[in-house]
Order: sequence, then structure tokens, then C-alpha cells
Amino acid sequence: MPATDGPSGHLGNLSTSGVRFPVKLATVPVKDVGLNAAIKAQTDPSFEVKPRIFEEFALAGRVAIVTGGNRGLGLEFAIVLAELGAKVYIIDLPETPSSDFTAAAAYVKRLGSSFEYRVSDVSKQELISKTIDEIAQENDGKIHVCVAAAGILGIEADCTDYPADMFKKVMDINCNGVFFTAQAVAKQMKQHNIAGSIIFIASMSGSVTNRVCIVARSLPQEMLRNRQ
Repeated sequence: MPATDGPSGHLGNLSTSGVRFPVKLATVPVKDVGLNAAIKAQTDPSFEVKPRIFEEFALAGRVAIVTGGNRGLGLEFAIVLAELGAKVYIIDLPETPSSDFTAAAAYVKRLGSSFEYRVSDVSKQELISKTIDEIAQENDGKIHVCVAAAGILGIEADCTDYPADMFKKVMDINCNGVFFTAQAVAKQMKQHNIAGSIIFIASMSGSVTNRVCIVARSLPQEMLRNRQ
């Protein structure tokens, strides 16, 4: 396919080496939401006018996985998915779930949704793959959503003295663990032809230093009160 090469106007060949799979464009159905709903309501007196935003984001009948969901942001994501109607599997390292998880599980049960806890280690490729494979098998191979939220901050230490073993642990969980999780979930989605969602999150620690928090904890209480 000819393409213009720069300001001189010479024709060159458009490289397709980066295209590895054929792209199939599917027809997107028009839904009666937003402006389409308003227009239809104007011309069709029988059209039921009601909020549809929650229907658009509903996850009833869907299976979701959240790593690092024993506490913190992971648990918050898991609760939201359950509120939307998904069957949620929480994967984390502790053998016994936290008190926060126990409270969340009781809350989700009252919602009528499903919350299940699985012990695994995202930094171990074979182990996390086995855990996700088991979850898929329990649900006829269906996994629709994955939130890879497992991550650690590591110890508080000057970067010039940061120990190698702790740095390796941080990278194993925060980088390798995210990849291994996504890899295992994507494999299941591909095998069962599911156009699902794999969601990565990131900490502000990737952009800003946490030194402010460390300094604040070392300040005298009187100084902290004066800052408020």
C-alpha cells in the first residue's frame, strides 16, 4: 500500500510488520440509552423512561477475580464488583482473611452476591496459574473481569541502602505478579472466546516519593497539631 514519505512527497511502502492478527470490525448495536433513549421516548409513548446507567455497568452472571483483595484497595474493588452483581474471587497470600475481609464478606452476602477467598502467591507463575485455572474450571471456563491489585510498598529505607532481597520481593510481586496474573486470566479468556477486562492499577508511589509520610511520623505531636 503506497504511502507519502515525508515533505518531499515520495511514495514509500507502508509497513504491516506490526500487524500480527487480522482485525475484525463488528457492528456495534445501537442501544436505547442516553440521547437515543431521549429521542425514542419523544416518538414512542410506550417507551419506559428510567435510569439505565446501572444496567449498562451491571455484572450479573459474570465472574471476577481480584488479587490482593484481602484488604485495602483490592478489597474495595472486590466489593464494588460484588455490588454490580459479579461472582467475585479474592486471591491473596494470608491463610486467614483479615477482619476487614470478614466484614466485607458478610456485607456482600446480605447483598445477595458471592464472595470467595483463595490463597495463592502472584509472584509464583505456576501457582497463580493453577489457582486461576481452578476458578475457571468451577465456572465452565468463564472469567470476565480481573483486577490485578496485589502489591507491596516494601520497607522504609534510604534508596542508597535498600537491600537487594527486599527490592527483588517488591519487583516479584508488583511487576512479575501482575504479569503472571494477567497471563493466566488472558489464557482462560482466549480459550473460551471471552472478551473480558483485565485491569491494572498503580500506586501514587510510582510518581511521588513517600518521604512526606515518613517525615510526618517523626515530627513532634505539637508540630503536627500546628500543621492542621
